Amino acid sequence: MPLTSSSKDGAGPARPVLVLFRATLVTVALLSTPALGQNPWRDVLRAHELAFSEVGDAAQRRASIEALRGHDRPEAVALYWKAMAWLEDWLEPQRITYGDVLRRLEPLAKDLLYPEERDELDSLRKKRDELATIITDGEGTQDVIIEILAATGEEQVLDKVALTGLRHEHWKVRWAAAEVIARAGYTSALSKVIPLLRDEDARVRTAAVEALGSFRAREAEASLIRCLEKDEAWQVRAAAVDAVADLGTPDCVQALIAALGREEGRLLGDICSKLRLLTGQKLLAKYDVWRDWWEKAKDDFKGATILRRAPLPPIMMRRDPSLPPISYSGIETTSDRVVFVLDISDSMNDRAASQTLLDGRVGERDAPGRSKMESARNELKAAIRSLTSKDYFNIIVYNHNVRKWQDKMVPANPSNITLALRFLDGLMAEGGTNIFDALEAAFGLGGFGAYDKYYRSSVDTIFLLSDGAPSHGRIIDPDRIRAEILRMNKLQKIRIHTVSIGQLADGDFLEALAKDNGGDHIKRL
Repeated sequence: MPLTSSSKDGAGPARPVLVLFRATLVTVALLSTPALGQNPWRDVLRAHELAFSEVGDAAQRRASIEALRGHDRPEAVALYWKAMAWLEDWLEPQRITYGDVLRRLEPLAKDLLYPEERDELDSLRKKRDELATIITDGEGTQDVIIEILAATGEEQVLDKVALTGLRHEHWKVRWAAAEVIARAGYTSALSKVIPLLRDEDARVRTAAVEALGSFRAREAEASLIRCLEKDEAWQVRAAAVDAVADLGTPDCVQALIAALGREEGRLLGDICSKLRLLTGQKLLAKYDVWRDWWEKAKDDFKGATILRRAPLPPIMMRRDPSLPPISYSGIETTSDRVVFVLDISDSMNDRAASQTLLDGRVGERDAPGRSKMESARNELKAAIRSLTSKDYFNIIVYNHNVRKWQDKMVPANPSNITLALRFLDGLMAEGGTNIFDALEAAFGLGGFGAYDKYYRSSVDTIFLLSDGAPSHGRIIDPDRIRAEILRMNKLQKIRIHTVSIGQLADGDFLEALAKDNGGDHIKRL
């Protein structure tokens, strides 16, 4: 399918007159459409056909979808699904190109550039921003489709959603149909969602687990436990941990305890957190400890329920009591695939004790005590030393630029740990604060992640430390950063922990960012 009528590199139109003429046809078709409820159905079909073709643009596609809002004809569902599938097929190569642009930008993340490098940097940034807009607009339109269908009160429409969407050939439509059914609370489709737990695409299985979990339906208990036990994708099993815990039955508690004996890494912490909430027991994330307790307590356990996605209390857990935990600034994790994202902006040179505003000015840089940079570096070095040979890790540092220590996740063997410590020793704090681009780079280390049906992501946990507010990067506004990270993380399921250091850090933003993505936040002075 041709994606656009653009030139080969996508920088500009190859046939501007023809494209303009065709786009005009789309606009005329949409503008000439009478008010909803009065227009002939054939006009709706024609406008939709033109909008979701190679000549349509983002505004026309959004207008076509909005024209269907409130149109409770079951036939409209087929148009929504066509738009959803078309957009996903169109967006996939855009995302690939976007990732390629980001990789080409990485060597230019330095302060001293030759003139030709500066020109290349400007060109790549422009291309990056254009692609980001395309992707955001396209995925935003997909979100609107889900929102419209979930908001309908017509049982006929929701029946059509389940009948056609859950069996659709395109993975994104099956995923969207499960989302719609969950948001609409349409329990009549429960039996139709359960078969998706065996879907060939792990992303669809995740959506099905989350949908069934939202119903807290006992009919789905055995199927959800089977996902917890056997699914090959850790993201599906992570969703199953939530769904099984929300049911809170004795069989679910037993299944969670059994999972402790199979899982490793981050899921150990996820399971233990849920077990603690369900039972009130503060036991280690270790199978035999919970097994022995359960043998004594199961006869008296009547079941429990917890609020879905309820904030988890900070708890100290170890992957194995014989090993030191991975701890960074007081936040511990059982993960074995961690990315540390460290702020090295100029203000990190300040002493933490000096970060009080006096007459509108920041305290003196030479105040007594260690600088925030020294403190953060030492804590990160301690965290890296606690890694074992089974762990994988990487480091990303950011000021106004973003720099990776390694191009991919690496094993925490003695050689890599030594190299990482030397890298940290050589860092200097200077420049601004580019939080969004740093997080985007951390997500990129996950590989295909959300866009790979096998979910081959090599990252499941991110630690982000900052002492200020965003001031550089593609997105600076904190609310927009949160929204974009949520969009990126919808399928990847990466847990983001945040640390704010010093009194000038935007602690509210960092705390909200962590909460959005299932993590903890700690404020350090």
